[in-house]
Amino acid sequence: MARIVATLLIWSCFTAITIALLTSVTGAITRASGVELFGIVLVIALAAAISTAAVWTGTPGYTGGADRALAKAKRRRPRRAEDLLDSLDDEEIYELEALLLAREDRSRQQRP
Repeated sequence: MARIVATLLIWSCFTAITIALLTSVTGAITRASGVELFGIVLVIALAAAISTAAVWTGTPGYTGGADRALAKAKRRRPRRAEDLLDSLDDEEIYELEALLLAREDRSRQQRP
């Protein structure tokens, strides 16, 4: 939704600037020829197009739906561990327990 609003804002500003330039009765642009006016409007349109492209494809740090997916994954993480433990049979649970105890013993031995 934010991208759509940003795009509408960019092109609304482009339209307002173009209208203001073309309807102005004073200033340097009133003496510009058709080719010069076309060039000025083209440059402004390119700036708007590049801005729109940046909003839609190159916004740094924007992850869109990935933020929601990450938050959902974080909420699910404790259940995921429970699901994994529930899927293990007795022998696998004993192996896991032995592995965890062995790691705990090693970490205690390494502490001074």
